[in-house]
Amino acid sequence: MKLGLISDTHDDALAVRRAVRAFNAEAVSLVMHAGDISSPALASAFEGLKAPFVGVCGNNDHDWQGLRGAFAPYGQIYRGYYDTALAGVRLALMHELRGLHQLPLNKKYDVVIYGHSHHFDVRNGHYLLVNPGQCKSGCEEPTVAILDLCSLTVRKIVLDTDEQSVA
Repeated sequence: MKLGLISDTHDDALAVRRAVRAFNAEAVSLVMHAGDISSPALASAFEGLKAPFVGVCGNNDHDWQGLRGAFAPYGQIYRGYYDTALAGVRLALMHELRGLHQLPLNKKYDVVIYGHSHHFDVRNGHYLLVNPGQCKSGCEEPTVAILDLCSLTVRKIVLDTDEQSVA
């Protein structure tokens, strides 16, 4: 089972459409957004996504109710953090790492996915820590990630920024 990981889209519909194409090409089973969507208007950029969607609010996501309503056709948006178990892997999704203290102490996670820093990051320790980077045009390297739940490996995808290659 493969998950598509995305974060810090900051209202960039063009970058999100590129990410959606990448996730569809990878046939991901679920897309997880680690926050900083920014406004409900961005939801329409996820149209055509062939996988369910789940996201959390970041520090720039002030209209939680609006985001929740706008993303309802695609999936769910949560405040704070989201946790689940998929294919026997326990996952937590949050925006800022400093939110780790908010996770329930009675749960152990295999993978923690976060955003906020705008930098791709993968670290192994007590759990696999993953930041898919920033999915925003105009940044040095717009990225998303693919997490393989069977092998617990992460693959970085640098999104094509060439306008000619966007269909």
